[in-house]
Amino acid sequence: MATIVRSGLVAAPPEAVWELIADARSLPRWWPQVSRVEGVLPTGFTQVLVSPRGRPVRLDLFYTTVEEPVRLGWALDISGGQFDRFMAEWHTDFELEPASGGTRVQISERQSFRGSYKTGTLLQRRASGKRLDAALAGLIAVF
Repeated sequence: MATIVRSGLVAAPPEAVWELIADARSLPRWWPQVSRVEGVLPTGFTQVLVSPRGRPVRLDLFYTTVEEPVRLGWALDISGGQFDRFMAEWHTDFELEPASGGTRVQISERQSFRGSYKTGTLLQRRASGKRLDAALAGLIAVF
């Protein structure tokens, strides 16, 4: 299982950061590769990403943690979907903490793979790190 963590200081109070990250419809503004968000419900939402080949990729996500304004987490609904054959889990978590000058934000991604796909963990760690770096930079840029 690979867990990647990034953290940084966002120049806004925790309540403002929470408002942004808890609003799934705002993800295209700051989360990398998200072109749009669909089906937003209190239990989850669907991210539509654009693949490197320009194809849409749908990620059905459900909330795992909602502790306003401190923690937010979501996970990929893998069961029966396009990721079922190679992924066992994919979680994304946010932790917010008041800090001098704004809010300390920590974003983590935890992924585990099935069978022979476990050999791609190193490559996926790099991809996750880049995604989280871009997400944190996007979040900082909004404020």
